This record gives sequence, C-alpha cells and structure tokens, in this order.
Amino acid sequence: MFLAPKGAFDRRAEREYYKSPPTVLRDFRFLEPQYRNFLRDCRAVFDGKVVVDVGAGECLHGMFAAATCEPRLYLNVDLFADRMLLASRRRPSPVMRFAVGDIFRLPVRTEAADVVWTSLLMFRLGPLDPVVAEIARVLRPDGCFIGVEANFWNPLVALRILGRRPGHPHWNVNDGYLSPRHVRTAFEKRGFDVELRFFWRKLRWLRHPILSPTLGVIARRRAGRGA
Repeated sequence: MFLAPKGAFDRRAEREYYKSPPTVLRDFRFLEPQYRNFLRDCRAVFDGKVVVDVGAGECLHGMFAAATCEPRLYLNVDLFADRMLLASRRRPSPVMRFAVGDIFRLPVRTEAADVVWTSLLMFRLGPLDPVVAEIARVLRPDGCFIGVEANFWNPLVALRILGRRPGHPHWNVNDGYLSPRHVRTAFEKRGFDVELRFFWRKLRWLRHPILSPTLGVIARRRAGRGA
C-alpha cells in the first residue's frame, strides 16, 4: 500500500523543499547508465513521439532525450517555473517546450501525448488513482507511461527515505512509501499493461526485486480503454 504522512500532496511543502532554484545546469550525460539499464533502447521509446515529462525540474531528462533521440516534441512540466529556468534559457533543442503545471491537472489536451515520463515523483503524490486517471487522459491509445522510482522493496532504500526527519536536508513532508505492487494495481485498473523492471544504474546485471535500488515502470495503455 501507499502511505503518505498527510494523505494528500502538499504543494506548499513542495515549494519549501525546492525554495532554492538551481544555479548551475548539470551535465545530463550522467543519466546514460540509467537509461541503458532501464530502457535499453531509448530511441524505440522517444523517436517521433510527443513526450510529456512531469516533475521535470532541471529538465535534464529532456536534454538527454533531445540529444540522444529524436522526439517530435518534448514538453517539460513542473510546478515551479524557476526550476526549469536555466534549461529554458539555454534552449538546448528546438523540440523542447516548457510549461508550469502538475500531474493532477496536466496542461495537455486529451489524447495528445505518446509518452508520459516521470522520475522520482510518484512516491510524493499520495493516492495514485487520480494521478493515473490524468495520465490515461492525456495519452493516446497505445500510449505509454514510463517512470523511475526508488524501489521501496529494498529495505535500505526505504530506510534511507522514510527514516528522514524534520531538519534533515532532504526531508520532505510529501515523501511516502510506494509499493511496486500498488503501482502495478493502480495502472492495471485504468486499462494499462504493466511491466516492472528492477535495476541499478551502476550494475547492469543487478535486476532483483529486493536488492535493486531502482524501480522502472513501463505501463502501456490498451487501445479502446478510456480514462
């Protein structure tokens, strides 16, 4: 099950957590092992697709996808414009766009996206049913959700995140336990076929549901199933 400290997502707490916007735009190439060990073939996922990246933050994933693949459009969406400011000023690719919004009400037309992407987001959202409903709304038939999360079945990962207390530099009141099983159930209820991939970017062979620290989610919307 999913246990969030206050049940619902607290936007003010998230603003407090991200009160200092990035001052340096990091090199996105550090993401390459994560993509290789999770998706294996990035071009098959992104080439020619309209991608919506929710919780885009510094937009590093968008810069990686634009540099290594050929998406038709890559929309970076974040709660806070200042998180995306450095990337938007650099304009790393003509296919990249930027919008302020959240995953509960995306600034995207119904059935306009081929791919919805998130990274380390869902464990802060509270109950997933409204989140998955919104993802289903914006995806085209046969569209795909792709997400990367901490694997809470790994006890060290769960302790590292949930063991934080107020005053810890990475403590966030929105942090909550996210079970891989609950992720699967939430998407299957909305008509998705779900594949869970457990991995670690540092060791390509480590794909164990308990030992791997990272959970990858690939949820394909079945044609003909409404949100």
